[in-house]
Amino acid sequence: GVGCERINFSSSTTAEQLFGSIVPRFNPVEKRRIFEWHHGVLVRAMLDGHHVLFDELNLASPDLLNKLSILFQRSRSHYELPPTATSPQ
Repeated sequence: GVGCERINFSSSTTAEQLFGSIVPRFNPVEKRRIFEWHHGVLVRAMLDGHHVLFDELNLASPDLLNKLSILFQRSRSHYELPPTATSPQ
């Protein structure tokens, strides 16, 4: 079967939590700090081919709803996820 990812929204839910962000980490081999992209919960679910359940979506900020609106456009069949330029199906 297909997996399902439940995302519970609140007024403090951020775009970074959903889409991802660049995170610093220390590379012990090179002994220096590097920055890596880490996918958010929504992007991971899309890349894994899971269904997504948006719970309490009405609590999301208007700015976040605007960023999510592209997912609800029927004319779109593919989405490009910056900065990786990967396209979940």
